[in-house]
Amino acid sequence: MQLGLDISTTTTGYAITTNDSIIELGFVDLKKQTDISDKAWTLVNHLCELDSLESVKDIIVEDSLSGFMRGRTSRQTI
Repeated sequence: MQLGLDISTTTTGYAITTNDSIIELGFVDLKKQTDISDKAWTLVNHLCELDSLESVKDIIVEDSLSGFMRGRTSRQTI
């Protein structure tokens, strides 16, 4: 199984998949946390509650979209 993450500072999406199906998916709202450490721990705590996390062998993180808006945004994702 793989864990896919779309990480940003306001909302992080996740999906746990096998090669041919989605096992679990959702998102974590991080807007209420003001400190980056609090945001990270909120995400970790949420993911640790997922039953299928134990079977994850690979973690895939979406690449940054810097330059996507060609100067119209300064937001970056990891």
